[in-house]
Amino acid sequence: WITARGLGLRNEWPDVVSFGEYIPVSAMGAAADHVVSFIRRLEDRWILAVVPRHVYRLSKQQPGQASQSPPRFNWADTRLALPEDAPTEWRCEFAGTKLECDANVSETCLSLSELLAVFPVSLLTSELK
Repeated sequence: WITARGLGLRNEWPDVVSFGEYIPVSAMGAAADHVVSFIRRLEDRWILAVVPRHVYRLSKQQPGQASQSPPRFNWADTRLALPEDAPTEWRCEFAGTKLECDANVSETCLSLSELLAVFPVSLLTSELK
């Protein structure tokens, strides 16, 4: 389903995926080494992809907890530092939820705890108005 939705977005915004500027996105915080993310931007359209890596150490699974239950990851204060001109409002293509940048920090950023609360990966879109 995740692959199908990603391919659907590629069909909806083919120019952004094919010709958009590639912008690597840095993470800050305790688990910054455990995420890879980038933006594709073309004119007023933005796509943000976020994928965790090396998550075993982030697992909150307790000893003796049933192995069938999905692990929970401790992202703590980790957040993505977006470019200064990035949108402040985003739509998660997997969950259909809206996300806003944290207004309490000076940088334009998104919390990994919020981004990856529903699915283990995230694909966000935004259009500047």
